[in-house]
Amino acid sequence: MNGKMKVLKWLVALTAGIMGASTAAATGVLGTPVDGTVVSGVGVISGYHCTSKDIEVFIDGVSLGKAGAGTQLLGTQGVCGRTDTGFSLLYNFNNLPNGQHTFSVYADGVLFDQHTVTTFQSGGMPWLSGQSAAYTLPDFPAAGQTATVQWVQSYQNFLITSITGTQTQVPPPSTGGVSETCGLERFTAANYNAIQVGMTLDQVIQIMGCNYDSTPGLTSYNTGPTGDLVTYAWTNSDVVIGMFIAVTFDLPTKRVTNSTLFKFWNGRSYSPWAE
Repeated sequence: MNGKMKVLKWLVALTAGIMGASTAAATGVLGTPVDGTVVSGVGVISGYHCTSKDIEVFIDGVSLGKAGAGTQLLGTQGVCGRTDTGFSLLYNFNNLPNGQHTFSVYADGVLFDQHTVTTFQSGGMPWLSGQSAAYTLPDFPAAGQTATVQWVQSYQNFLITSITGTQTQVPPPSTGGVSETCGLERFTAANYNAIQVGMTLDQVIQIMGCNYDSTPGLTSYNTGPTGDLVTYAWTNSDVVIGMFIAVTFDLPTKRVTNSTLFKFWNGRSYSPWAE
C-alpha cells in the first residue's frame, strides 16, 4: 500500500469519527509494521481498534496469539470516542525467512487489517549472540552532526547511542506563495496548531502554503451534528506511511467547523499510536 492509499485509509477512519461512534465501532488499524516496508530484529506489531480487546495476530496465516490490548492512545479520541484502544505484540522479525510476509490482525475473530511486509534477518540468523560492533554516520541526522550506532543484542539491531556536533542551519522554505503540491516541510506542528475554528478555506491554504489534494476520494462529504460538512486533505506521499493534515469545513460557508473533530494530523511527527 503506497502513501496515498494510507492517506485514504486514515480519512475513512476520520470520517467515522465525525459521523459518530456507531460507525467507528468497527474501525481498526494495523499501524506497525507499516505496509510495504522492510523490518528486521525485535520490534512491535501494533495499532488500534475502537471497540475490541480481543485482538489476534497472524503471519502468513499462522497465529502468533493474542496481542495485549487496551493501552492509552490519545490520538484515537476523535476517531473512536475513547482512548483505551491500543494493541501491541512484541515479536522477533528475524524468526521469519527473508522475503515478503502477510501480517493480519483480527478483532473478535474478524479480519480488520492486513499488511504485506518484507523481513530481513539482521544478524543473518534468527538470533545473533556474542557479537558487538559500532559505527559512525556523518551528517546524520542533519548536516554537521554525527550519529553513533551500536549493535544491541536484545533488539537484534543497530541503535543510535549518541549524536555529536551542531546542526548546520538551513534557510527555511519560502512562504511567499501557494504551491500546488505540499512538500514535507509543510507538515509542522506550527502549521497544524495555526488552523482554528472559523477560518476560511483560503486562510487554511495560506497557512499550509499549498493547495489541498484534489485526488478523487480524498475529499469527503458527510453530515454531522452541525449540518453538511466537507473534509479536505493536504497530503504528501513521498514517504511510505503517507502524511496528511485533514480539516473539516462547513459545506455552505467553507469555514472550519466547530464540531468536536475538525482537524486531524498523521505523518512523520505525529501518529495516533505515538502519544
